[in-house]
Amino acid sequence: MTVEPGGKIFPATKRSSDVLSILMSECSRRGVEAICNQSVHRVARADSRFIVETGTSSYRADVVVIATGGASYPATGSTGDGYHLARELGHTITETAPALTPVMVQDYAFADLAGISFENLPLSLFRAGKKVRQVSGDLLFTHTGLSGPGVLDLSRFILPGDILKVSFFPGIDQEAVRKQVTDAIAGSGTRQVKTVLAGLPLPERFAKRLLELAGVTPDLTCSHLPKQARQEIIASLTGLPFTVLRLGGFDEAMVTRGGVALGEINPKTMESMIVPGLYCIGEVLDIDGDTGGYNLQAAFSTGMLAAKSITGKYPSRS
Repeated sequence: MTVEPGGKIFPATKRSSDVLSILMSECSRRGVEAICNQSVHRVARADSRFIVETGTSSYRADVVVIATGGASYPATGSTGDGYHLARELGHTITETAPALTPVMVQDYAFADLAGISFENLPLSLFRAGKKVRQVSGDLLFTHTGLSGPGVLDLSRFILPGDILKVSFFPGIDQEAVRKQVTDAIAGSGTRQVKTVLAGLPLPERFAKRLLELAGVTPDLTCSHLPKQARQEIIASLTGLPFTVLRLGGFDEAMVTRGGVALGEINPKTMESMIVPGLYCIGEVLDIDGDTGGYNLQAAFSTGMLAAKSITGKYPSRS
């Protein structure tokens, strides 16, 4: 594995299939039988045991572990069935929604700049005129809006209608940025504004677009730059606003926010405190974390806790 700055962990090969291969290999080595192509329609409790009903068969078990994931990436089979099964057994399901998902914005002016990315930018979220959250992270322009690790992490807290403001100068006080740009323009006289902006640590096509949005022609000199246009350029560099139109759906989200209420699960064993012998692990729980391996780690860790509890209570099943 590799650990990136900020503590994010990825397979050294950067291939998720290698993680799956290791898990399947361990299952095979330990004699775990995987029964595929059978959708679980119902799990019921009967005589201190469970009855698991599929479309074609019925199984009895002392222990059931709901490890169905969330509702994101439905093409993989993770369609939210676990929430229904847990609810039918008496559990509370907190409201679910897509998380770690791209953000689509109104009047998006950067579709043709898709692929341009920025590192560790200050991202501020505003709702009804008040700042409700601020993070720093990477940003990526897409054809339809904003993505990148920083935006994906923040998406868990974003609602349609919110305003996301982005500063394009990481690690620098915004007042210092304003003074730096103001002084650069004021002291450049007959130099073209685009030439001055080209000296800033910004992608050239992005800087050009900011001038277009401010109504500045390519050949305009700094001495002829109207005060209003200068203020617009500086405001865009230090807090460019994006009004959120919508978030990406479950088919685009990396994880699901919400799930089985944590107050009904023993955090030391992952066993239900409502139904003995029932365990809930991974993303079916009301747990979601940032990008960078945290959600996988939550799945592995809760799975390990459940496995230790099960083998301790039912040694013949281990």
